[in-house]
Amino acid sequence: MQVCVRHETASGQSLWELSLEFLSQCITVRELLRERVHHEVREFNRQQDKLIFNGRNGVQRASE
Repeated sequence: MQVCVRHETASGQSLWELSLEFLSQCITVRELLRERVHHEVREFNRQQDKLIFNGRNGVQRASE
């Protein structure tokens, strides 16, 4: 199953989007959050010199 996680402003403008893959059709909120955090940490570590981790707002490019 694929789940799309999207952060939006109050007006509906999309700030960023992330697609996560799960083997099961039924997942818990804990599994969803765990996979999202793991993805963000992997992405941050992969591009550590180019990105800034911004907590709940996700990973952003240093130039933003």
